[in-house]
Amino acid sequence: MKPDAVSVSAGSDIGFHLSLSNTATVDVTGVAVTDVLPAAKGLAWALEKATTDAGWQLLGAPPNQVLFYTAAALPAQGNTSAHVFTTTTAENCAVFTNTASFTTANGGSGSASASTEVVCAQSGYK
Repeated sequence: MKPDAVSVSAGSDIGFHLSLSNTATVDVTGVAVTDVLPAAKGLAWALEKATTDAGWQLLGAPPNQVLFYTAAALPAQGNTSAHVFTTTTAENCAVFTNTASFTTANGGSGSASASTEVVCAQSGYK
C-alpha cells in the first residue's frame, strides 16, 4: 500500500493505492482483502474505476466505509490493485493512517499500512 502523497493541503484529495501480488508458482485460493478506510467528518471515499481491477467493492456510507476484495483464486504471478480517494476540507487537518489486511486459504495472511497528512495553513497572528 502507498499513499498518493505523503502530505497535501486541506481541500486537496488524499488517496491510497492497494496492491496484492501472488509471487508463488501456484494459484492462491480463497483470497479476501479488508480495508477499513480512515473515517472523519467530510471524508467520502470513492474507487477510481480506471485504475481499480474487477472484484473490489466500496461498502458503507461516509464516513464509515470499507474496501473489500474477494476472489476464488489469485493466479500464480498475478496481482490485483485498487485506488481509493477522497477530497479533504479544513476540518480534516490530521494524519490519516490506512491499514489493509488479507487472508487466503493456502497462502497465508498479512497486512500493510500507509499514512498521509492533511496540512492546514497556519495564521501568522499571535
